[in-house]
Amino acid sequence: MILFTPGPVPLSEKVKSSLTDLSYQYSKQYSFVLQEIDTLLHSLFSNSHHIIPCIGSGTSTIELAMQWLHNKNETQIILVNGRFSERWVAMANSLNITTHVLQTQWGEYVSIEQLEAYLQTNKPHSIWITHTETSTGITCPLQEYIHIIKTLSPDTLICIDAVSSIICEEIHIGDIDCVCTASQKALAGPPGIGIIFCSARAWDYIQQKKRIDPIPGLSKDIVEMYHSFKNRIPFFTPPLPIFSGLYTSLLEISHDFIGYKKTLNNQNIYLKKELGIISNYNVSLHNAAGLTVIKCKNAIEIRNILESRYNIMIAPGQQYWSQSYIRIGHMIPYNKSDISSLLRAFKEMKVSGVL
Repeated sequence: MILFTPGPVPLSEKVKSSLTDLSYQYSKQYSFVLQEIDTLLHSLFSNSHHIIPCIGSGTSTIELAMQWLHNKNETQIILVNGRFSERWVAMANSLNITTHVLQTQWGEYVSIEQLEAYLQTNKPHSIWITHTETSTGITCPLQEYIHIIKTLSPDTLICIDAVSSIICEEIHIGDIDCVCTASQKALAGPPGIGIIFCSARAWDYIQQKKRIDPIPGLSKDIVEMYHSFKNRIPFFTPPLPIFSGLYTSLLEISHDFIGYKKTLNNQNIYLKKELGIISNYNVSLHNAAGLTVIKCKNAIEIRNILESRYNIMIAPGQQYWSQSYIRIGHMIPYNKSDISSLLRAFKEMKVSGVL
């Protein structure tokens, strides 16, 4: 089965074979893998941020960060334009965090004017932004948002869901206080590890919270997670295959990171162009680079045909879009034969009238 899903992505043969490389969390080999993951993440993305790998999904990673970056009586704002940003609102409500919402309809992004008008009269403690909304395939104008926030509310912590945008989109992590991502998308690893990048002021805030009002629960102690990682020792019993797979995928990406991103970008431009021609899909400036979301009359049938006839798996539309949209992930470089198979399948469905 060829996976064209927006995570998990297909694993390379080297990553697959590495899943059994680690056998014990107190081995020198495990300490070496932690050291290399730390080095690779810093060299690829940010030399200045604190990096905390978290066991779990992208959602659990964002929940952990949200818990540690807020105290009682502090207000946060969440920009909402799809299922995942809606989830962050539900998460904040479950954590009893006072939350304001700036919202627009699915398939769009919160306008610069909306954000600017809000910040003219409100100075929230933090703002949460989903860079690429995986449910709709829309990427927001992040750098423009950041400029407005730093101009109008410089003390506000800028927190980004980059689960579906890291590597695929340009992200200047140095401008951001908290970036959350996960192993199973453009990082090309197996699912199960989230990663938090914290700026110096975000980390200072977390350390102060640890002293004054820590989040209860040993497994949620983000400070101990960080120190365990930096000291190359396990934070309880870790998922060894996932750490080994992530190390291998990061190593593969790092061999020629600029070339890797160029190859991925060229592939995605080509793929979106071809899918657009076949399906009359409108490729706009703010469509996500690593994900194509297409409105179609037979969404469920198209997925079934792709799976049963062509051995290709794509993702369904979500919630309100489940019956009328399909989602095609291309967050890693694919080989040419897989790309050709996908496009041939869509062309044949177009000819047959299914698409």
